[in-house]
Amino acid sequence: MPANLTPAYRAAEERYREARTYEEKLAALEEMLAVIPKHKGTEKMQGDLRRRISRLKDQISQQGRKSGARHKASYSVRREGAGQVALVGPANSGKSSLLAAVSNADVEIGEYPFTTQTPQPGMVRWENVQVQVVDLPPFDPELSPPWLSGSVRSADALTVVLSLASDDILQEAEETFALLQRHHIWLTPGRPPVPDLDPTAWGGESLPGPAPPREEGVPGPRRWPGLIVASKLDASGATDRLGLLAEACPALPILAVSAKEGWGLDDLRAWFFGLLDKIRVYTKAPGKKADMSAPFVIPRGSTVLEAAAAVHKDFARHLKLAKVWGRRTFEGQAVSRDYVLEDGDIIELRM
Repeated sequence: MPANLTPAYRAAEERYREARTYEEKLAALEEMLAVIPKHKGTEKMQGDLRRRISRLKDQISQQGRKSGARHKASYSVRREGAGQVALVGPANSGKSSLLAAVSNADVEIGEYPFTTQTPQPGMVRWENVQVQVVDLPPFDPELSPPWLSGSVRSADALTVVLSLASDDILQEAEETFALLQRHHIWLTPGRPPVPDLDPTAWGGESLPGPAPPREEGVPGPRRWPGLIVASKLDASGATDRLGLLAEACPALPILAVSAKEGWGLDDLRAWFFGLLDKIRVYTKAPGKKADMSAPFVIPRGSTVLEAAAAVHKDFARHLKLAKVWGRRTFEGQAVSRDYVLEDGDIIELRM
């Protein structure tokens, strides 16, 4: 049945599009709901309007509780561990539950939208390294706070969390990637730290496509290593939705997990480290064993000289000899300064 929307509704809709504050948006939405024709053809639109009005009221209420603060709130999270991975996604995608399940974070979890209002960091341990994972407020075309894109851009890697319990998972995926793209945030496939952690789906070219040319005065596009986490694998119909998601998003790896049942969480911890594209290197003193509990974490592709600088600047300045124990060398093999290290290598540095 056609909606047959009236001129009054169209005018209110135009005011909504032009609104610059939450209060202006709320007033326009309430007018749209008041003047929309009430018949079967608009039932879905009415429900959508009520949902948007409810979410806006929640957001305005949250702002009101914080309005007493005279200083500008800071939403930056001080980096800890091997690097920082941000969790992004729509409301009720399961981000907070995942972070609580894999980390030490004291996370507020709720069934209502926008439970997470500020960045919530947690430390996730994989083997002998820790990665800082930050749960961010939901990505929403209307209600996301203005500082959210900056918090996303400051992370080293991104994990897009989508709920397999949602019948709208494909629409939510499309909206999330469109919002990332709008803020010049482009994802390229991340990789796990070990080869046997095969994701559910594996693609080739980066999503959502080639970066556009840089516009004058606009931050240039940058690519972040990315992973899609399909949460709530325990939900009814999750397997079917996972298949649809894999078809719709072939360009990024997809890892299906369940925070409730614990499925896939060990692999997720490994992926968090893998997304950073870093390696662990261990040091040893001459005649002694290496301390395998405290690695130096350095970018993948680093050389011996770069590892020496990470240990101490004096090693880099006065390095005379380096020996490596690793998969590509025999034990204690002398190597040059530009030898490229691999994850798990042990180095002995002499000045």
